[in-house]
Amino acid sequence: MKRGGPFAAVAALALLGGAPPQASPDKEFEAQVRPLLTSYCVACHGGAKPKARLDLSASLDPARWLEVLKQVKTRAMPPDDAKKPLPDGDREKLTLSIDAAMDRLDERAPRDPGRVTLRRLNRAEYNNTIRDLTGLDLRPADDFPADDVGEGFDTVGDALSIPPLLLDKCVDAAERVLDKAMVASGPVELLEKRIEAESISKEKPQNGEIELKQDQELQVTVAVPVEGRYELRVRAREEKSPDHVAVVAVKVDGVETALIRVPTEAGTYGVTFALQAGDRKIAVRHTPPKAYDAKKDVIPDTRLFLDWFEIAGPERSLSHRRIFFDEDPRKVLERFATRAFRRPLAAGELDRIVALCDGARKRGQPPAAAVRLSLWSILVSPHFLFRVERDSGDRDEHGSVRLSDWELASRLSYFLWSTLPDAPLLDLAARGRLRDPEVLREQARRMLADPRAQALVDNFTGQWLGLRKLEQALPDREMFPPFTEAARRAMIDEAETFFAHLMREDRSVLELLSADYAFVNEPLARIYGIKGISGDAMRRVPLSDPNRGGVITMAGILTLTSHPTRTSAVKRGKWILDEILGAPPPPPPPNVPELNEATKNRPDSKTLTLRQRLEIHRADPACFGCHKAMDVLGLGLENFDAIGRWRDKDGAQKIDVSGTLPTGESFSSPGGLKKVLMGYKDDFARTLAEKMFVYALGRPVERADRREVKRVVAEMKKNDYRFSALIESLVTSYPFRFRRSAGVK
Repeated sequence: MKRGGPFAAVAALALLGGAPPQASPDKEFEAQVRPLLTSYCVACHGGAKPKARLDLSASLDPARWLEVLKQVKTRAMPPDDAKKPLPDGDREKLTLSIDAAMDRLDERAPRDPGRVTLRRLNRAEYNNTIRDLTGLDLRPADDFPADDVGEGFDTVGDALSIPPLLLDKCVDAAERVLDKAMVASGPVELLEKRIEAESISKEKPQNGEIELKQDQELQVTVAVPVEGRYELRVRAREEKSPDHVAVVAVKVDGVETALIRVPTEAGTYGVTFALQAGDRKIAVRHTPPKAYDAKKDVIPDTRLFLDWFEIAGPERSLSHRRIFFDEDPRKVLERFATRAFRRPLAAGELDRIVALCDGARKRGQPPAAAVRLSLWSILVSPHFLFRVERDSGDRDEHGSVRLSDWELASRLSYFLWSTLPDAPLLDLAARGRLRDPEVLREQARRMLADPRAQALVDNFTGQWLGLRKLEQALPDREMFPPFTEAARRAMIDEAETFFAHLMREDRSVLELLSADYAFVNEPLARIYGIKGISGDAMRRVPLSDPNRGGVITMAGILTLTSHPTRTSAVKRGKWILDEILGAPPPPPPPNVPELNEATKNRPDSKTLTLRQRLEIHRADPACFGCHKAMDVLGLGLENFDAIGRWRDKDGAQKIDVSGTLPTGESFSSPGGLKKVLMGYKDDFARTLAEKMFVYALGRPVERADRREVKRVVAEMKKNDYRFSALIESLVTSYPFRFRRSAGVK
């Protein structure tokens, strides 16, 4: 594999913004690059009328040089029919020299962290923030209009407007949240009881834990003060296997009411359920997972260690007491507003909030109702609905604004958890510690180990891989009977479980391309042809078939990149270029016919294979440049049908997946294609880093970010491409810790 790779340049559309134009690079560039350009390029891209209006005999700004770099690396230029082909040795010399010259320009240029548009909380962030403010998982934003997306993510500030309908919904949501979170007459008597496992078990404790064997249960009688929803939490862990979870059944008066999944990480895991008033017998039981259908030969031998379990409620009263922690309304409102605004209140801000409460009291409102008015004003405030980052006088030598510790706390928490900062983050912010990069690294590690990091899996993975679109996928059910609603859900769960596994275990992100294992359940195993799997629970299985494994062969991705009745090599190839190699092809030129339209009038149209149809389509000179790489990549996955099942034939035609990329690498199977893609590991790492940059920062990647993206990739490479290296290098990056001043364009 040649150094740099043909897809290593950042896509031009992502690089045209950022730093202002600069002159062409330095003397070293002129000595190394100019002769090659003169020899191979200037004949077309020079003179009075240069092709594509690109004159390579003159000075160019950096954005145009990056476009040249991309075109040469991807072998789009010089074209295959050029009078003077560019030899591989000179191509490598040209690309490396341009790349090095751009690096030197980046080093000399003032650093620019970019500027993020004021960001509204998206629906996931709103729901999670309300949950952590009140203690209630109400999900009011599920009724909001769908968030717009920018650069593929709903975290981008430019896309998160607040139209009148959404504003009305936010006002209504504040009312509904307070209806559920408060009790008008004050909270009823609470039930708060913790039971140490060793106190009611005959098992011998070890480090405060007892082993609760399968089918063994612990039971206590509790006095439930009033009918309502209660929460039961267990402090426990599963020890036997990192690939499975133990299941704790919660029983009320002998009836199984709820299930709690306990993974290998020791933690507190809970569930809420309804209880009637009176003395209730509450039990926790280590039960065989329902997903295994109680077939003893396939039940994992889970080992459950239990420290304690507790029950608390009713839920509404707990939330009320969380808000009204003190009898002084001023203290109540100060704490609620500080947490809701994710920062200390400014001078006079609390007085204005309290004034609403005082005015309501003067009009005869009861104390709780008066405070409620002020709470409502907090929940409809722009300081709650938007993540506000202010300009300040704290600037570095480049004139960039250093984020305050409170703003860093919010960036970190909404990046990794999609919610407001927790107590440890706020404590560090109050002490001015978060601006220390090593503290940011420590907090990132802590937060990734927390169950709330599942939000990163749900919200980043679903959008990067396009899994949210799978909800609307409609494969023909008659042609593809295994595609059921359970299979659709399993396809989404497979990708999310895989990504969560990489994150929790801090594995190499390259396993997204090369994994020799998968996470499947019964509906998915049926599609993959894996025997001996029953039930709906996802579990890790080894793969002996080299053609399976990694995201490009996941059924969900293969379904997304297909038509309802057939596969699409174009969609699949474009997906690899976009999401894996970070080299998206340009939009198709106008008036180019669809694939079937281009061949429908041929007498042999019904017997043409997909490969033959694509060859005819590529014969159009307007299509060839993009399709020569895209089609080869997509055809490499033709052994998988439109829902990801393996096949050797398409109808009566034997499938040929062999191909040779424009760069010369050949393969003859999906497994071979995976090996070729592994040759571009740095391109994939860069692509993943860029996607994570957009998601975390809430803005597109700009030209000025090139240096930081390369630094992140270098950190990943140095640390065996581990997931933690990606996150830690990102949160300590210059764009994450600084912002461009409002006065700088």
